[in-house]
Amino acid sequence: LDFFLRAKDIATRTSNLQSLALAENNIGVTYFDQKKFTQAIPYFEKTQTLSQTTKNNNLYLQATTNLGTSYESLNEYGKADTFYKAAESQLLKGDNYESLLVNYINQSSLAGKQKKYQESLTYCDKAFYYVNNFQGLDKYKHTVFENAAYINKLLGNYDKAFMLQDSQIIYKDATKSKKTNQEILELQTKYEKKKKEFRINLLAKADSINSLRIENQAIQINRQLLSLASQQLAISQSSLQIVKDS
Repeated sequence: LDFFLRAKDIATRTSNLQSLALAENNIGVTYFDQKKFTQAIPYFEKTQTLSQTTKNNNLYLQATTNLGTSYESLNEYGKADTFYKAAESQLLKGDNYESLLVNYINQSSLAGKQKKYQESLTYCDKAFYYVNNFQGLDKYKHTVFENAAYINKLLGNYDKAFMLQDSQIIYKDATKSKKTNQEILELQTKYEKKKKEFRINLLAKADSINSLRIENQAIQINRQLLSLASQQLAISQSSLQIVKDS
């Protein structure tokens, strides 16, 4: 929080509205994560205003969604619904399908809390469409399954609720298996890399040992040569002594 407050202070002094909007949003998110929803709301409102001024549509939509989740957390469902629907109308004009999917999940959850069960299922169906038709969004599938299963259970549609629950379990198991296989592959890759490094180090050590052996052999040869030279010197000195005696 201190970091974002300092960032806000710098942005204010330098009149950098883009940075100021981002700092306001980050402060709001920090308060939201601390479950201080009432304190978070004014920062998201400031983010909305600033991002409109700077025409930063993505940040504006983030702030709008954040206001919706804040009011939902405070059980002010009417206000939350207003912000979620405002975000939806803007998202439908673009191609940010992930944010639109999250919006539908939020609206499904909110409608369920208001006991608008059919409306909740309608948003679940919309969410399923994006989960099943756009790459990279299947990570939200278990959340949509959970929402749909829960609402069907409340409506007394137990067969469908159980079917959705089973589908969720199967999906989770498949995801878990996929994740486990990925982890095994990563571990195997690391093992092969370490093994290769070990072999390289071993070869380097073997080269060092061979070099050391060669050096030792050279030392031994030099010692033998030195010994022969000493013997030759001794012979020469003996010969010289004989000559002297003669």
